[in-house]
Amino acid sequence: MQTTTVATSVILTYIIIHVDDYIWNTGHNSKVTIVMSDINKSMMENYNKSLKDISEKCEINFHITEEKMSKFDISYNSESKKLQNNYEKCMEKYNRCEMVVNKTLVESAKQIDKTMKDLETVKIKQEYDRKTQLDPELMLLSVFLLGIGEFVVFMLLLNALKKLNALKGQSRSAEMTQNLNAITPRTNWFRTNGKDSFELERSVAIVSFNDNRHTEHQNLMKDITANIETQSLCITKEDQALQIKSKVSVLFVERNDRHIILESEHEVGDLKVSCVRHIIKKGGKVIIVYCGHKESEDMGDNLCSEKLTSANRHEELRSLKNEGCFLSIYKAFSNKQKEHLKAKLKKYLG
Repeated sequence: MQTTTVATSVILTYIIIHVDDYIWNTGHNSKVTIVMSDINKSMMENYNKSLKDISEKCEINFHITEEKMSKFDISYNSESKKLQNNYEKCMEKYNRCEMVVNKTLVESAKQIDKTMKDLETVKIKQEYDRKTQLDPELMLLSVFLLGIGEFVVFMLLLNALKKLNALKGQSRSAEMTQNLNAITPRTNWFRTNGKDSFELERSVAIVSFNDNRHTEHQNLMKDITANIETQSLCITKEDQALQIKSKVSVLFVERNDRHIILESEHEVGDLKVSCVRHIIKKGGKVIIVYCGHKESEDMGDNLCSEKLTSANRHEELRSLKNEGCFLSIYKAFSNKQKEHLKAKLKKYLG
């Protein structure tokens, strides 16, 4: 209908223009001219109003269409997200299925391999049974010879063990003799100047080899030896070790770069190891505490750090470690170490 109105307006406008030209050219009176002008004006107003209505309707339709497109975009994006999520879920399920299939294939391959091996074993056993059934006398002879062979091997091993124990006894005797003789001059000093035996006191000796740290070592032992008589010594010379009269000696050794806790025969000087040997020789008990070792700060329930490998190489130190008489600390004893020391002192002091 809008199209018909526009067409009509255009045709009427065309007629009015031509009629107006005609009146103008033919010189008709002014009344006709005025009437035609009014008609023309009315037609133009209707035309403009029709155009305005059409424009407004077009604008309304445009906004409606735009709103519908916006809703369509939102719906499209939502559906796209759903499709993407469904795709991802499908891929995840696919990957899981693929893993299950691969696992099943691997297990099947293992089972097939095991079955083949079992079949091979059965085949070998059947072949062996067939041969032994065919020749039972040969089987009996084999068993008899096998028994004789085992007896001969047993006798050889028994003889070898006897010889080995004899050699170990000789080696141990020689090693103990070497340790007791103390081959270095300073150890010989202890051997020649120390009395062979004397009554040890029921007390604990707190021994330091560093005069600057001696007070600190005494403070570390206060809680542990609260109800026990103590003897405090700082040993810097060989003859000072003779002053130890206690049944138990706790030796504090300060950290050094090479982690030499007790000297070996390759080291320069042997004050600490000689002191240990002297105490043991007189019937005393030795507990060694390695101080200032950072790695020993948090060891849990361990008594000493596993990083101190020298404790496993040195003979005396290894023996003390096996007896639970070697401890390593950073600045203080752990609760586990304190309880362990109290138990040790109670056991050694009787």
